[in-house]
Amino acid sequence: MKRAILFTAGTVAGLLLLAPSAVLATSPSPAGNAKPLSLSPAKGRPGDQIRLNFRCDSGPKVSSSALAVDRVKWSATVKNIKPGKYPVTLTCRGRKSTVIFTVLAKQVAKVPTGAVRAGGE
Repeated sequence: MKRAILFTAGTVAGLLLLAPSAVLATSPSPAGNAKPLSLSPAKGRPGDQIRLNFRCDSGPKVSSSALAVDRVKWSATVKNIKPGKYPVTLTCRGRKSTVIFTVLAKQVAKVPTGAVRAGGE
């Protein structure tokens, strides 16, 4: 009786130790050898350069209304659009990875000069 309990306890303990690795081994990786999309930096002003970070082993496609994507260097330039949050989507082997890019307001190119006028006249 004592051996049966020890054998059962040992079997259960062994299965609990092996279960996480079995789950990891059988989990499919997204789109084969793909790595989800990330942007560096995740926000910028019109004209800023953005680096696209991802891994896709077959025909990646990146789409965004906020970024003009260079498909050779896999970088992007922020378009001259209204400030706000815009989705950027990577499609790799039919699977999509979407992140949000924030377009910031343009910086003022010229600082106003002169005294501030207050009042009516």
